[in-house]
Amino acid sequence: MHWGEHIPASKVRAWDVYPPHRPRLGPEKTDKWFRFDKRGFFSTGDPYERAALEVLPYLENQAENWWKQQTDEQKTSG
Repeated sequence: MHWGEHIPASKVRAWDVYPPHRPRLGPEKTDKWFRFDKRGFFSTGDPYERAALEVLPYLENQAENWWKQQTDEQKTSG
């Protein structure tokens, strides 16, 4: 937290991360939203599974890189 409290990764929530350190996942320079609703009358399958499959590529590259950068910064500042 910005006041020094450390929250383990297993317990951190989106609201615990102070913005500008809370980037959005998705294509660069877009306001991507991952939807959990039925996207239309003809949508099939589980909406949560669809959203999870859609977000996976971003977790694998953008999120992992961001977490690594944060860890490296903590090591050098701590």
